[in-house]
Amino acid sequence: MLMNYRQLISELRNEPEKSESILSYEEHVESIGTKPLIQERWYLELVKPFQPLHADVLVPIELQNDFDWDLLMQLGAASFSSEVLFEQQNGDIHLVLKVQSGDQTVIKKLDELWSFQVLRLFEIFIDEQINLCTLCHENTDESDAIFKHKNKILKKWDYRCQEVLEKVHNLR
Repeated sequence: MLMNYRQLISELRNEPEKSESILSYEEHVESIGTKPLIQERWYLELVKPFQPLHADVLVPIELQNDFDWDLLMQLGAASFSSEVLFEQQNGDIHLVLKVQSGDQTVIKKLDELWSFQVLRLFEIFIDEQINLCTLCHENTDESDAIFKHKNKILKKWDYRCQEVLEKVHNLR
């Protein structure tokens, strides 16, 4: 796999503008990067409820075995800065990432991304969840607001997944 979680945490720890989030997480939540990603508190509390779509989603053919695509789907679905949509064309399911940054919106299909773009998405999404988890553990009011918003986007996500699965089922 091209995305190595422990290596990513190490890189974030060594980047001046990102190290603050790692240190804050460790101060308010727990040590990070010593166990598998799916056992980290930020994952368990904020990402795990966003189950991946259990259908064949198109990914870049040359990168098919290089990434945990279900994890990327979960991270994107759980993100506050992006929206994950599905497009069906000729029986294929495209995962569409819509990322909002300031007043700029970027829309890309997963199967059109390059490996460096996929790695960058993992970094952005993981860093975002680490920061959100830290906020949850620092401040009860922030925690309530974050979980309220998470529940809202989780309902949208579950609806979108169910809608795609129904369409796939009807095509058979």
